[in-house]
Amino acid sequence: MFESDWLDIFSRTPWWTVPLIWVPASAAMFGWSIWSGAPVFGAIVAALVGWLVWTFTEYSLHRTVFHWTPKASWGARFHFLVHGVHHQWVRDR
Repeated sequence: MFESDWLDIFSRTPWWTVPLIWVPASAAMFGWSIWSGAPVFGAIVAALVGWLVWTFTEYSLHRTVFHWTPKASWGARFHFLVHGVHHQWVRDR
């Protein structure tokens, strides 16, 4: 993506970084809710509802916010820098 190998390091995210961060964070929040007195079934339902809401919210935002068609040239450049690179270099390994 970059001509500089040093800068290119910062543009790559291995697949395992997402679960590495969010599985422990989710487990900690789930454990904290149980420790705080929430019923186990209620905590499980809340976790599942939260997961579903986030999935559809993220999809909707991705489709509407990141896939708008800019009219000005500066808008097209801004859009590419914010999100276009995600599609230009999908597998930049």
